[in-house]
Amino acid sequence: MRFSQSRLVHQVMLPVTLVTFMSACHKWSTVQPGQPFAEDGNAEVRITQTDGQRVYVKESAVVGDTLTGLVNGHSASIALSETDKIEVRKTDVVGTVGLVVGIGAAIVAAAFLGFVVGCSLNDPGAIC
Repeated sequence: MRFSQSRLVHQVMLPVTLVTFMSACHKWSTVQPGQPFAEDGNAEVRITQTDGQRVYVKESAVVGDTLTGLVNGHSASIALSETDKIEVRKTDVVGTVGLVVGIGAAIVAAAFLGFVVGCSLNDPGAIC
């Protein structure tokens, strides 16, 4: 069986990197009562309602005692009194830096592994 760097990248490293990437660059931060969270109307907000249901709201804004925005692409209004927890999606700088460093290390490791396996397959008796 021949080793293929392309196969390793497509079947193993790419999916792992994508899953890690999606979770590392952002985090959910709980908003304290009275704390502004939708300053420019572009905040993505995760609401946990008093009945336990989670709702994701995009383009959120607070109007009086109501959170307005888009839920699944449709206009929605949720009374703040019906929420247990409000969280805002923010960029996670530490996670993003860790991701970049991790991807770099994975690329170096894959290149080294590819070199060693490729060298041993071409000439099994050679010391690479």
